Amino acid sequence: MLPPLVLVEGFCSANSTAVWGPFESFLHPVTQDDIARNVEQESSEERQIILVSVGPVSSLHDRACELYYALKGGRVDYGEAHSSKAGHSRYGRLHVEGLYPEWSSSNPLHFLGHSLGGPTILYLAWLIEQGHFGKFDHPDMILSATTVSSPFRGTPLVYILGEKYESAPAVRTLSLGNLLASTIHMLSYLSPLTRYLPSSLLPLDFHTECRGLGFNHMSVKSLLKNLVMSSWGASRDCAPWDLTFTSSDEREAMNWATLNAKTWYRSYVSCMTETDSPGASSSHLPITSMFNPLYISSNLMGSFDYYAVHPRPSILNKHNPSHRPGRLGTRTYHVIEELDEERLDSLVNSMIFPGGVDLKSQRGNRSLHAGELWANDGVVPTFSQWHPGECSDDICIHYSDLPKDSTCHLCPESRAARPGIWHVIDIEEPTNHISIIPFWMGTEKQIRFWREIGGWLRDVDAASQLTRHENL
Repeated sequence: MLPPLVLVEGFCSANSTAVWGPFESFLHPVTQDDIARNVEQESSEERQIILVSVGPVSSLHDRACELYYALKGGRVDYGEAHSSKAGHSRYGRLHVEGLYPEWSSSNPLHFLGHSLGGPTILYLAWLIEQGHFGKFDHPDMILSATTVSSPFRGTPLVYILGEKYESAPAVRTLSLGNLLASTIHMLSYLSPLTRYLPSSLLPLDFHTECRGLGFNHMSVKSLLKNLVMSSWGASRDCAPWDLTFTSSDEREAMNWATLNAKTWYRSYVSCMTETDSPGASSSHLPITSMFNPLYISSNLMGSFDYYAVHPRPSILNKHNPSHRPGRLGTRTYHVIEELDEERLDSLVNSMIFPGGVDLKSQRGNRSLHAGELWANDGVVPTFSQWHPGECSDDICIHYSDLPKDSTCHLCPESRAARPGIWHVIDIEEPTNHISIIPFWMGTEKQIRFWREIGGWLRDVDAASQLTRHENL
């Protein structure tokens, strides 16, 4: 039996088949490459897909706990220390039967997270490693972690929407972020009634049982107070805070994303911008119509002032503020690789590209260029989508684009891409935050993505089984 694939939703997103669409028909095809490797029978076996609902605006800690108990079963336990600090009940929803109760190191799962779903998966692995759920769990329970457009190192969008630059998690009163928080409070207040509605009429489940936000627990006075300024939205226990640069730096300081030697990691990086004036300006503009739903946010992120954020984000430590070139993102990066050796050495030795990055290699040491601060997909900057922390030889390998040939499952350098390291796929064609997943539109890009994922998971299964046999 193939290890199931768990889909983890992002911020304010719903995990339902109506949203994700019929992608499974492209996840399980038998390709010519499969036939050549004599794995027709294995490939024809359909992989179980598990869609898990977690709090769409909850903190990474709460989401990770909800994800664990949704799979294993039992009442969600957020932990005594965390709950006391966050000011909510220790226990949440009861899952009478888990979606995959046999989950263990010997029965691991594949995980795929979109946007905030990516950090949620890594936080789950960290909690498992810390023994939060018990001494019998181990990070080996996560066979692979695949992320798409995930904000590992924060996003300026939360500041644009309402987080105070100098004092997050405080929220500006007259902001879209505060309006969103007020709407969530109102929906949660009515949740004792709306929970009986069909999921098609109420797609977002906020998982607020531990917070007592329903009218059966909260007074009208408390509701009105939270409609003016949400105590939850302005706390350190919600998704907007976890998306700030300060929260990201705090997580990295506690070494939250340690790579597990038996887990395969892969991230897909999307970008919908380009520099508005190559070599002369730091600003980036969307490569799309102004009717695109993410056009405005992408435009604002393309000129975001990172130096207005306090405390200063760690991503600026290696950034040269006196030199702000245009976009040096994935597309420019790979074009440079095609230059002849003499011209390449000349560019490296010049002052055009600060930071001393080795442009001749995609293995590790992928330093952050000034222009990449502003390249984004309308929600998340490209550098934040790579992986947690800085690049290095033992952390990551960067590759270019989805393969045009759907039979090429792993990246070209190695058929058996190794575990315990990030394999970063820079999608070269313009791609916004929701171009690939979760909203199904049946585009060629989405079809290629799911075929690629299907092949990647099968190859990971084969490599994992081989490793287990060698260890017997």
